[in-house]
Amino acid sequence: MSKKNFKKYHGFTLVELMIVVSIIGILATIVFASIGDARAKARDKSIIITMRNMQGQAELFASEQGTDFFTDICNDPKIIQMKSKIEDITDATVTCNATRHDYVFSTELINKSGKADRSHYCIDSNGVGIETSGPVTDPRTGCPAR
Repeated sequence: MSKKNFKKYHGFTLVELMIVVSIIGILATIVFASIGDARAKARDKSIIITMRNMQGQAELFASEQGTDFFTDICNDPKIIQMKSKIEDITDATVTCNATRHDYVFSTELINKSGKADRSHYCIDSNGVGIETSGPVTDPRTGCPAR
């Protein structure tokens, strides 16, 4: 082969560039899917922490009243503020039900390990905080046992 016919090419061919772009696209898809799951789990943790704060506020409410009556706990401004915070995150309603001696808070979680059905989180006056398959509304029975 003469030097005249031999050309030296610099750069990449179109096929090589398409392969690189395809690989980057596949990797980006995997990373973005992982980030989405992490965000949902972080929102769930935020909801659970706020629910636990509601539980603490309910106990403070009763001690400030000088009694163990929880009848008006759902009207406490701090509880209402925490309910609003959770409802802003989830677009779901936080249920608050109380009797004289018992209360229960329940709300829907964002994501539970990719399940199609959405789970709920329940906190009651017995100190139980647990994920449930549905909302809990009866303060006399409270959250299901673990």
